Amino acid sequence: SSAVDGDASISADGLTLYFCCDGPGTIGFHDLLVTTRATKRGRWGSPVNLGPTVNSSATDSQPCIVANDLVLLFGSDRPGGLGWQDIYITRRSAIDQPWSKPVNLGPTVNSPMTDWHPCVFPDGSTLIFQSDRPGGYGGYDLWQVQILPNVDFNGDGKVDIEDLKLLVEYWGQNEPSVDIAPRPFGDGVVDMKDLEVLMSHWGQDVQQPTPSSP
Repeated sequence: SSAVDGDASISADGLTLYFCCDGPGTIGFHDLLVTTRATKRGRWGSPVNLGPTVNSSATDSQPCIVANDLVLLFGSDRPGGLGWQDIYITRRSAIDQPWSKPVNLGPTVNSPMTDWHPCVFPDGSTLIFQSDRPGGYGGYDLWQVQILPNVDFNGDGKVDIEDLKLLVEYWGQNEPSVDIAPRPFGDGVVDMKDLEVLMSHWGQDVQQPTPSSP
């Protein structure tokens, strides 16, 4: 458009393109939009704003669509963050379902500084992002953090019967807090795949990964 359109991220099948724009009709300074096409050689359709569930009155940009097209990471300076810009995550249970309310990735990833431009390895093992936090080599550096399954559902630092109870409570449902398989962000339903991951960590103490500069 005649406005600013940038930060493009394309789905693994090449049929869906996410980007940010500051054109007319946006909810905030920059919004996240999506456009689709029927085939890789087809024409892109008219972009659609992801709406007020995902976008805020602030700047929402730098989308990163994860391989299964069910998880979207992006940077935002919306109120309630930890720094000037933070990385947020929104999910959906299926491609034809609406996106959930975005959640801040929290202090393991985000810092009191600027954390943005997320990108996930194709195998879902690692998150790469840009930050000006202390400990880097320049103004903005690339940082990486390992993506581990959240098997400690109740946050007590260990994987035990209490976590199993929570998984059973949400069995067959779309509950992101216990939907841990397949990597990296689940598949929209709590089932045997999640139980197998939980049991592979049974009895272990949980340690949070630490971002490092690659």
